[in-house]
Amino acid sequence: MAKQLKIGIIGAGGIAGLHGESYARMPEAVWITGVSDIDTGYHPSYLLVHLADGRPTQVTAMLANHRLGFLDAEDSAQVLVRFDNGVVGNIATSWAYQPPSDTERFSVFGSHGSLRGGAEWLSLETVDGGSRDRRFPAVDTFTAEIEHFVHCVTSGERPIHTEVEGSVVLELIMAAYRSADGGGVVAL
Repeated sequence: MAKQLKIGIIGAGGIAGLHGESYARMPEAVWITGVSDIDTGYHPSYLLVHLADGRPTQVTAMLANHRLGFLDAEDSAQVLVRFDNGVVGNIATSWAYQPPSDTERFSVFGSHGSLRGGAEWLSLETVDGGSRDRRFPAVDTFTAEIEHFVHCVTSGERPIHTEVEGSVVLELIMAAYRSADGGGVVAL
């Protein structure tokens, strides 16, 4: 998918929106950790960095505790990220709400159109009125992740995400917390 974006399928510029994991019913072990942006923000942050294909330069965030008052931290987070290539991305993640089943997991907008998708679907719409939809079979993502890791170890192929992307994502998330604490934009 990132390759399609790099070749200009939706045009230049861009805004990327990511919707993180939502857990209206959290497992008990998660209650202990709190912090929605750290726990449910990693996956959409990795995807945002991957899709934006740039380095985060500014981060701002707002956190809230809407429903899970027993947490000593937020249950919802909104994070806005500017990248060095002009892309602006938004992450929305929450433990407090279960979104409708047809809620997109990501959306990316460019000068030629938009690309959005969920776990089993992808939709491309162009500014000239064209559109294409694609469905995918369900995948056990944990198994696929382990299979990809084993493949990379045995073949020497670079994984999609390495310690480099991990460091960028952690820096982004920690900047979001600094932003929420200080109420402003954090430069990276």
